Amino acid sequence: MNISDELINNLQSLAKITLTDTEREKVKSELKELLEYMKILDGLGTDGAELLSHILSPYSVFREDEVKPSVLAEELLSNAPETKDGCFAVPKSLE
Repeated sequence: MNISDELINNLQSLAKITLTDTEREKVKSELKELLEYMKILDGLGTDGAELLSHILSPYSVFREDEVKPSVLAEELLSNAPETKDGCFAVPKSLE
């Protein structure tokens, strides 16, 4: 692909930026370099490559849930200054 001044003008317009002549030449050079790299990647054989939808492992790294004995509600509420209907009683925040 040829990187023309017209293409640089179009990209400049789409990005809503203004480039100096020096910057235009630098962008043109970098785009040519990028396209050459893409040609190298295009030539790589990917016939046996496995498809990938995400770079991270699909398996959870967290431990499995295990049922363990818990503290009884009565024991927890025994330290509360005030309880109501088996729950902690707190002052109203809304009227």
